[in-house]
Parts: sequence; C-alpha cells; structure tokens
Amino acid sequence: IIRLIKQFISAFGEGKSLGLGSEVSQICAVYYPSRLDHFIKEKLKVKYYGRYMDDMYLIHADKVFLQQCLYEIKQMCDKLKITLNEKKTRIVKLSQGVVFLKGRYILSSTGKIIKLAGKSSTTRMRRKLKKFKRLLDAGNMSYLDVRTAYQSWRGNYKKRFNAYYRVCDMDKLYNSIILQDTF
Repeated sequence: IIRLIKQFISAFGEGKSLGLGSEVSQICAVYYPSRLDHFIKEKLKVKYYGRYMDDMYLIHADKVFLQQCLYEIKQMCDKLKITLNEKKTRIVKLSQGVVFLKGRYILSSTGKIIKLAGKSSTTRMRRKLKKFKRLLDAGNMSYLDVRTAYQSWRGNYKKRFNAYYRVCDMDKLYNSIILQDTF
C-alpha cells in the first residue's frame, strides 16, 4: 500500500509538494503533518492552534513563547521533511490580521473578529466571468453553468466573509458582462 501511495504521489512529478486535486494528495496533506499537530498540542501545549491542509495558526499572548514555538516547529518540520513557506510564516498581532484559508481575520478593539476575503479569489472570479462570457458566446458553456459557478462563488463569499460591498460590486460586473446580451 505504501508503494502504491508513493506511486500516486510521484505521478505529479519530482516537485516538493503534493499535486492538487488528487484524493491521495488530500489524505496525505491531512495525515502526514499529524505528528506536527501532536507536537504542537502536546509538547508545546499551544491551546489555540488550528490547521487545515497546509494552512495553520497558533494564537498566544506571549510573543517570546511564539518565537520559541516557531523555532521548535521549524526543527520538527526539518525532521518530517516538511518545508515551511518562509515568506508566509510570521508572528503578528491579531489586530494586524492573520491570513488563514484565503481569508484575513482581524481582531478589532471591541473584540469582534472581522473576516475579510482575500483579493486573489475576487480577481480570479473577475477573470472567470470574462472567460465564461466568451465560452457562452461561442456556445461552449450554458447560461445555467455560468450562473451556477457564479452563485457558488457568491454564496461562499457571503457565508464566510464580511464582504457585502465586494459581492455587490461583483454582482454589477456579473450583470454587465453575462446578462448584458444573454437575454
């Protein structure tokens, strides 16, 4: 079974990461770093820790403690042959905001958590809408497929983030690009 798993992983090439979309990659992304999860929770005793696939956070009031944790996590990652992204790995105040799962989470002075959507997803959807319009005009995509894709993006944004104005702006763009000549 291990040989078969390695074969699936190596099918994506000789890169340093798992391929996107494969169920085996998803299982490995959850399972492989579980030793790191246990290390952080049990040895470092970090109460506020979360990870999903390759995104993780630690929350603690003491910056020196977090610096020590980061050092030890880097050591553990070296043992596990997990590469940390040095550009994205940093210690910040919650009031500055933390990026997790394509969103920016900011702790306000009142204690409220503000969830802002990442800009890259909006940019990608703008590009997709333009591409969808070309596919729609060429007859290679139905209006129902375009609407479904957009509503999926829109619903995710409205559910997960404080993005009312961004969704309104995207609705205007959708209406001007897709609905302009469709009906």
